[in-house]
Amino acid sequence: MEYTGTIPVSPDGKNYKVMLLLPEEVLSHWETLLPLLEKGYDSLEVLPEDLLELALREQVQLWFVTEDGVATLAMATTFVIYPRRKVLHVMALGGKGLLGMGNYFWPKVEDFMVRNDCAVMTAYCKQAMSTMLQRFFGFTKRCDVVEKSIYGALQ
Repeated sequence: MEYTGTIPVSPDGKNYKVMLLLPEEVLSHWETLLPLLEKGYDSLEVLPEDLLELALREQVQLWFVTEDGVATLAMATTFVIYPRRKVLHVMALGGKGLLGMGNYFWPKVEDFMVRNDCAVMTAYCKQAMSTMLQRFFGFTKRCDVVEKSIYGALQ
């Protein structure tokens, strides 16, 4: 699925394109996406290379944004289904330029959410990303996530 257009508020006049990859498109874009995804995950549960297998099995959606034809941002999402709601969970979000293109990028993601009966988006992220998502893009902090490893130090 492809969304294209120029961000009207972009003072530099750059052309941004938001891409949501189909499973059959993932392999041809993987080498471009991997370095961006590596910058944007903070998880012991899944590594960036795991996202490839999950995307090929249609368990993860891979997104990327190009700025004047150059990939600058990548995101991996997955659906989490609870008894009372369906959530789009951001597993990784990395690259650069989110602040500048966010007013164009997030509405595309929200459109995808609406088409998939999904009312809420969540993200486990570091404090800096959390602050940016709350301050500029309408996210709300609902809780802190803590964990305890029964095997000593976190793996």
